[in-house]
Amino acid sequence: MRYLLITIISILGFNRVIAQQTPIYSQNYLNFYLINPAAIGSSNETRFMLNHRQQWVGLQDAPRTSGITFETPIKENKYAIGLKLNTDQVHLFNTTSGEFSLRYKLPITEDHLLSFGLAGIFIQKKIDFSKIRVEDQSEASLLDYNSSQMSFDADFGLFYQWKKLKAGLSVNQLLNSGFKYENDIDQKSATYKNIRHFNLFVSYDFHINKKPIDITPTFFARHVQGAGVSMEINTVVKWKEKFWGGLGYRQNSGIIFLAGAQVLDRLIVGYSYDLSPRGMRTYNKGSHEIAMGYRISSVTKSSKSNAQISRAIRNQEEDISDLKKENEELNKQLKEQKKEIQNQKKEVNTLKKTYETEKPEMDKVIENNQVNSSNSKDDPKRDLSLSEADNTKINELEKQIEELKKLIEEDSKNNSSATSNDLDEIRKEIDLLKKDQDLTSPNSKESKETDQKSTKEYVQFYTIAGAYFKIEDAKAYQRMLKRESGIETKVVSREDRKFFFVYTKSFDNLKAARQEIEKLKTGTLKDTINGNFWVYSKK
Repeated sequence: MRYLLITIISILGFNRVIAQQTPIYSQNYLNFYLINPAAIGSSNETRFMLNHRQQWVGLQDAPRTSGITFETPIKENKYAIGLKLNTDQVHLFNTTSGEFSLRYKLPITEDHLLSFGLAGIFIQKKIDFSKIRVEDQSEASLLDYNSSQMSFDADFGLFYQWKKLKAGLSVNQLLNSGFKYENDIDQKSATYKNIRHFNLFVSYDFHINKKPIDITPTFFARHVQGAGVSMEINTVVKWKEKFWGGLGYRQNSGIIFLAGAQVLDRLIVGYSYDLSPRGMRTYNKGSHEIAMGYRISSVTKSSKSNAQISRAIRNQEEDISDLKKENEELNKQLKEQKKEIQNQKKEVNTLKKTYETEKPEMDKVIENNQVNSSNSKDDPKRDLSLSEADNTKINELEKQIEELKKLIEEDSKNNSSATSNDLDEIRKEIDLLKKDQDLTSPNSKESKETDQKSTKEYVQFYTIAGAYFKIEDAKAYQRMLKRESGIETKVVSREDRKFFFVYTKSFDNLKAARQEIEKLKTGTLKDTINGNFWVYSKK
C-alpha cells in the first residue's frame, strides 16, 4: 500500500507540470534558438549565450531553469550548427536535456529567406523522492533514493526573414518519447510521456527616422498538446543597438520588465523581472532572469559589422522613401500651381473681355462720377482752371476779335483811317480777364475755397484704379493687381450698387487724393491697370 501511494504521488506530480515540460524564458527575443532550432546563426555570427531563471523567489522549491547555447554559421551562412544544454528543476523533478541542431537556409528571393532546423535531443528526468514529506516517519526510509530515466526526442522548426520581419514556428518533443518508472518491490510501473509543444513567434524592427532608435515588438504563442494556447507579447526599445529596455505581458502570468546592454560590441547582458499575478504576490517576490552572451562577428575587422551595414542600408531606404514622398508632394504642388495659373489666365482673359465690352459705357460712368469732371475734351482750347462763365466770356471776346479782324481788312481795302487800337484794347481786356484774381486758377483763392467746400461737402475721396458693373469682376481685378503688382486694394460701390470701383486708398480731402493720383501715375501700377487713375467721392 505504501509503494502504491508513492506511485500515485509521482503521477500526480507529473500531471502538475505537464504544461511546463520545456523551459520558458522571458528573454527569448535575445536568443530565438531557445525555442526554435531553425533560428541558429540567423544573425550571421558565432554566439555563446547563458540564461538563468529563478521563478517565484521566496517560495520553497520554486522552479529554477538554466540554459547554455552555442551557435555558429558555416558555408557562408547557408548552414549553421548549434549546441544547447538545459536544466530545469521543479520541486522533486529535475530535467536535463542536451541538443545538437542543424540549420539550412533557403533563399526564396534576395529579401525573403526561409530556414529549416532539425535537432536531436537526449532528455534525462530524475525524481528526488527525498523531497517528499510524509506523516509516518517509519516510511521515510522508503523515500531515501532517486530514480532517473533517459529518452531521446527531436525538435523541428521553420524560421522566416524578410527585411525587418522575423517569424518562426517550431515543434518541441516531436517524437512523444516517454519514461517508465518501476517499483523494485512489486514491479508496478508509472509512465511519463514527453508531449509536443508548439511555439510561434513574430517580431518586427521599427526604426525611427533619422534617429538611432529601434522599437521591436515580439509576439509569442505557445500550445501544449492536450492543453490550451497561452500568449505573450513584449516590446523592446533599443538605442544605437547598445542599450535597450521594454515591457511585456505573459498570459496568466503577469507583467515583464526588460533591460539590457551590449558592451564593447561583443558582450551582451540582459535582465528581466516578472511581476507575479496578484493572487501569488503574498507568497513570492516575482521571478528574476539574467542573460549573458558573447558574440564573434563573422566579418573581418576592416569590414563593417552586419548591424552597421544593415543600418546604413536602412537609412538609405528611408532617405529614398523620404525623397519619394517629397517628390510626390512637389508634383502635387506643381499640379496645383498649374491649375492656379490656368485659373488666373482664365480670370485675366475674362477681365480683358469684360473691360473691352464695358469700356464705352463705363467711360461715361467714370466721367459722371469723377470729382471736377467736365466736357473739356469737346473744346481743347478751353482753360480748365477758369470757371464756366469766364470761359464763355473769353470765347465771346475771341469771336469779337475775329469780327474786328474782318472789319480792319475791309477798311484797309477802302483806305479807311481806322487803326488797330480797338483790337489792342480787346486783347488787353482778355489778358486782364485771365489775370483777374476773381477767376478760378489752381493756386487762386477761389480754387482753394472750392477744394475746402468740396472737402466739407464729401465725406471720402477714393483713388480709383478700376471700375466694373459686377462685384465678382471687381474682386477678380483686385486679385490680379495683388498678383501682378503686389498692391493691396479695396472695393467701394456707388450708392445704387450698380457700379463697383477698385481703389488704392481713401482720403478725407481732395488735395491728398490728387497727390496720391500723381504718385500712382509714376509707379508700377500704371502698367497693370485698365484705363486711367481718377478720384471718386462719396458722401
